[in-house]
Amino acid sequence: MRFPTFVALADWAFGEMGREVKARAHKPLDPEVPRALATLLDAGHRLVVVSNSGTDRVLDILSASGLGAADHARDPGARLRVRGDARKFALGDVPRLSRFGASYDVDLSRPHYERILVDERPAVVIGDVFSFDLALPHDLGRRGVMPPVGLVLRRRPYSPDWVTGMFAAEGPLAPSRVAMLDRFADLPGVVDSLVRAV
Repeated sequence: MRFPTFVALADWAFGEMGREVKARAHKPLDPEVPRALATLLDAGHRLVVVSNSGTDRVLDILSASGLGAADHARDPGARLRVRGDARKFALGDVPRLSRFGASYDVDLSRPHYERILVDERPAVVIGDVFSFDLALPHDLGRRGVMPPVGLVLRRRPYSPDWVTGMFAAEGPLAPSRVAMLDRFADLPGVVDSLVRAV
């Protein structure tokens, strides 16, 4: 399938997601994911899934995997909560560019996602898209807006070299607490090591 513009592709993807939600035809989670999340919960961690997808969609996916999660708006004290519609992609009116790697600028003006991060004050943030998920929490911790955050890059086949290079031992994010994750089964150990490093 080919699209004449990025906007056309984005419109199609949004429509597909809407059809999937209405049909409740979600793709199941990799079996490693619910096991890893359950291990973290059993160890006493509080988990918040912050997603650009709608809250109900994420709750359905977690429920189908055997995880009882709560809508943050209904139960903000639950140990496993979902904050959907995070709009991590939504940029503010005034750009706030920050250079990462040798020559990659990321706009950190993401007011909706920033409000969520400042509200949650996470110890660790896990994501697979650096500019959407990880650049802003790193910056907020670096600037003292909230405590420094451990960053976990869920490496994917599409992860660019400039991003994975930043997570190397001698990468530009050092001395931050960072890790790369190739298998979700390894997440509990990675989180524990980052939390202990505080």
